[in-house]
Amino acid sequence: MITQSHLKSLYQYHPDTGVFVNNKGVVVGGNGKYGRIYINKKAYNTSHLAVLYMTGALPLYPVEIVDHINGNSRDDRWDNLRVGTSITNNRNTGKKCNSSVYGVGVYEARGDENKFRAVIGVGGKQRQLGTFEALLAAQFVRKMAEVDLGYTDRHGKAKN
Repeated sequence: MITQSHLKSLYQYHPDTGVFVNNKGVVVGGNGKYGRIYINKKAYNTSHLAVLYMTGALPLYPVEIVDHINGNSRDDRWDNLRVGTSITNNRNTGKKCNSSVYGVGVYEARGDENKFRAVIGVGGKQRQLGTFEALLAAQFVRKMAEVDLGYTDRHGKAKN
């Protein structure tokens, strides 16, 4: 397990840009979906190393994860990172390719194409919010449930 002092002896982290630089002044982290740095033949996500660098502790995966607030997994600026759970991370997720045409969590009611149902994920399970005559009513109830459950404004929006 890497320590904060060992990490700081190898790399410098710039919280305003989210970039790691080695002792020779070279930017490190690769160019995949998530930045990675290898230390003693073990791969670490750069976002996890940023948390270690700034706080002294690695996130306790899988209980704790690092969420990129703006949804860009390569943006490791300190003010864009937060340690949370998979639940908080999922509430900050952009639009999925299989999202409903009526909006996230709103679908035609089964067997009745003139009604709409609203659903939301809570604790890994789908909660039924109701069936509505008006599309706008189903969308409103879904949005209010998002607010009550702490979903972010970014949830369900198109990805950048």
